[in-house]
Amino acid sequence: MSDSRHSQAVWFGLFLLFIINGIYLYRSVDKEQSDRPIPDDSPMNLHMEAPADAFRHGSNQSTFHQSQTHPENYTLNDPTPPSSHSSAVDDDTPILTMYGPHRAKQSLQKLPKWLQEYFAWHTAQRQNDPEGDNTKFLVMTCFVGRRCGGTSDRLRPLAYYLHLANLSKRVFIIKWTKPHDLSEFFVPTGVVDWRAPADIESAIAEEKMPGFEMKRRKCGGVGITECTGIALEKLQQSNDKYYSITVPNSFQSTNTANSVFQSVSYDNNMPCIHQWKYPDMFGDIFRVMFQPVPAIAREINATMSSLGLVESLYVSTHVRSRYPVGPLRRMEVDKDGGLNLEDGNLKSYLDGIGINALDCVTKLESNLPVFFVSDSHVYTDFMISKTDVILPATNGKPVSIRGKMHAEEPLHIDKDDGWPGSKPQDFYSVFEDLLILGGSKCVAHGIGSFGSMGAGLIGNECRAIHRIYNGNQQKCPNNRADKDMCALNQTEMDA
Repeated sequence: MSDSRHSQAVWFGLFLLFIINGIYLYRSVDKEQSDRPIPDDSPMNLHMEAPADAFRHGSNQSTFHQSQTHPENYTLNDPTPPSSHSSAVDDDTPILTMYGPHRAKQSLQKLPKWLQEYFAWHTAQRQNDPEGDNTKFLVMTCFVGRRCGGTSDRLRPLAYYLHLANLSKRVFIIKWTKPHDLSEFFVPTGVVDWRAPADIESAIAEEKMPGFEMKRRKCGGVGITECTGIALEKLQQSNDKYYSITVPNSFQSTNTANSVFQSVSYDNNMPCIHQWKYPDMFGDIFRVMFQPVPAIAREINATMSSLGLVESLYVSTHVRSRYPVGPLRRMEVDKDGGLNLEDGNLKSYLDGIGINALDCVTKLESNLPVFFVSDSHVYTDFMISKTDVILPATNGKPVSIRGKMHAEEPLHIDKDDGWPGSKPQDFYSVFEDLLILGGSKCVAHGIGSFGSMGAGLIGNECRAIHRIYNGNQQKCPNNRADKDMCALNQTEMDA
């Protein structure tokens, strides 16, 4: 063989070796889980793409303002957090079909034209001014000492904040100190960087961040719809780098705020928003903006593999075991733990609520396993240990109830003192449960916004409500999750 041919053969061999090595590295992205057994019925289960229509908006909705741009050409930016953040995207980040840059790109194409354009403008502003020295920000906050609710309560008005940011031409960011910054749990997908610049810490410490609370008494007696103009005027007139707007933490105020967002996002009628419902677009907005930090992604990957859960091939239900209404108030159950299922009355009460929740979700889809989530590890363990629950929709077969057995009570993020001395990983299980809910085909939920956020993450496509505002059971089927429509000017929501 000539030297030329020999050289070509060597280079060709090196090229093949490079390709093979690349494939090996791709298949080994989650090396920590390589020794974990995967159920026979779900090989490679988290590396399979969902059907293209798995997260479509409902066909019975009115159309929304589609973009005439080409988001498929949208450049995804490096999602690695700056040095001011402790979270980092590792080289061995596991691939989740439910969240990540690939889903961000898909979801971006489904959003209204104005929102796509705002995200593009937002990205340009942050790229051109990385430190934010010449940028004005709209900050969505939750600080220790303030009542913000839990994760789902805080994120439910997200779409409205984006609307305000777009109108005021401010860059939208999120900053929490209670209990930890959101960037300890989520990182950007590369489309829009919502994390705050490092100097916001001094602005908070020195109380140099002005803000406006959209309470009726501060809005001159008008509701959120009319007060939007007042908030916008304050944002536009302020020369401060950081300015915070606070939507009152009540479902009525948040529903009105989200309806204002929808009124500029649909062409004619829009879905009505009642109780703790999320906008139908929330799931796509979330996937454009957020993905779990690597540690949480690995936990999700491991949990779903061990439980045999595949995106869109399971259903979920969320049940609050302690909520200060109805019989639970009389039983003196609170959010600080200590659920005692040896109490016959409490056990019977919660057993009934859990069975009704299972009945509701199996009436949505009877042939899939059920992922069960609650705010109590004791109650979750009690429910997932049941192997003989047969319901009308299951055709004589026991319900396959699955869930993660936690050693300790999930911490409640909304605790007043903000959990001093806690670490971000102390709250990982909360985000893990929430994000697994968001991979379901259907979600049945009750009171509060946690389970409702799970339904919102799948665009409210397949949803049932098994419990009403006063804590009582709601038998299924019922019409509480029906997608009724409202006029675009019907934004003030009272329930």
